[in-house]
Amino acid sequence: MKKNGRLFSELQLHVGIRMIKTALAVFVCAVFGWLRDSDPVNAMIAALICMDKDLHGTRSKASNRIIATLIGGCVGLIFLGLAELLHIRSIPLLYYLMMSVMLFPIFLLTINLKVRDSAALGCVILIIMAVNHEPGTAAVVYALNRLVDTLFGIIVTLFINLLIAPPEDVKELDEEFSSIASSAAESDEMKDLVQEMLNEKEE
Repeated sequence: MKKNGRLFSELQLHVGIRMIKTALAVFVCAVFGWLRDSDPVNAMIAALICMDKDLHGTRSKASNRIIATLIGGCVGLIFLGLAELLHIRSIPLLYYLMMSVMLFPIFLLTINLKVRDSAALGCVILIIMAVNHEPGTAAVVYALNRLVDTLFGIIVTLFINLLIAPPEDVKELDEEFSSIASSAAESDEMKDLVQEMLNEKEE
């Protein structure tokens, strides 16, 4: 009994900001799918995978995840086209074997493009496309819809992290904007100086 009491006392019941942001992102993606009358699974999975504890983490990985998403979508489209061309959809064992083999191009491309940490997302897209694609549905249209869903999930995580940014992230953003504004001002001053020099030369 004492052991059970210790176990319950050590349970972590604190709801952190990342949990709240993730749940909110999944909800937004679900509503997006509902409004489009489309399966929101891709968008929700992307939101789950891409959400980080702060804005910096999300921003630094967002471009990698977008690249991996495009890779997964393109490989998925090729897979669906080949499966249709070879008429193997009616042979499940061969169909899923071919799907598994098509994971290798995703691994190799993400490694060579230096986005290997996002390879799992690209593989998830391929797997969902392969499993959920209904025979008779245009492969290109289906693949593009799944790409849009996944990219939307990534964008939602960026927006929510920006909307619910911790104080240190807000401070970092302010410093970045100040630096950009300062550089722009210096650039304008330099342009004015060059223009004055040109005017003096013409006179």
